Amino acid sequence: NYPLVSMKQTSYFPRKRWMYVSVFLFCSLVGIAGAEAANRYWIGYRTGNTQFENTINWSATLNGAGGETVPGVDDLAIMTYNLSGSALTTIRIRSNRSVKGIILNQVWTGSLLLGTGSITVGTNGVRMGSGRIIGGTGSLAIAGAFTQTGGILRSGNTPMTISGSVAITGSTAKFTSTGTIVLDGTTQT
Repeated sequence: NYPLVSMKQTSYFPRKRWMYVSVFLFCSLVGIAGAEAANRYWIGYRTGNTQFENTINWSATLNGAGGETVPGVDDLAIMTYNLSGSALTTIRIRSNRSVKGIILNQVWTGSLLLGTGSITVGTNGVRMGSGRIIGGTGSLAIAGAFTQTGGILRSGNTPMTISGSVAITGSTAKFTSTGTIVLDGTTQT
């Protein structure tokens, strides 16, 4: 038979130290939650400002107040109608931007002008139901899918790359380019 051994539990951290560790972990988790991806809605129709890079033009909610962060690498940039019924607007990108995805709602009739800026779209890709994306001297790179059911995409003289699948359907969808288009995704229809 084996002798019974009594093991006394020893605490390496005093209670007070555990409390500090717990508070630190809680604060760390709360901080991480604040860094999550967000939806950003274009409200530039109310401000009269057309710059993509201006925080006054972005809201955290549809028809909400402006002043939110400009969409970034983890965020969706969403263009849609507003409460007044006006969807006509122009958005000018004048710097290099990266977003997780772009949605041009089927009732949005504005234009997203690349101008001198370039835009890199992440894994959520581009969903285009209406409106226009018009290239300039900057490039357009899409890592996710490109789905177009309406509107006009006119790429400029600079390269446009789509790494995800491409689906262009609908009688009002137009896709043109005067530059190089690289389609290296899995499916193009």
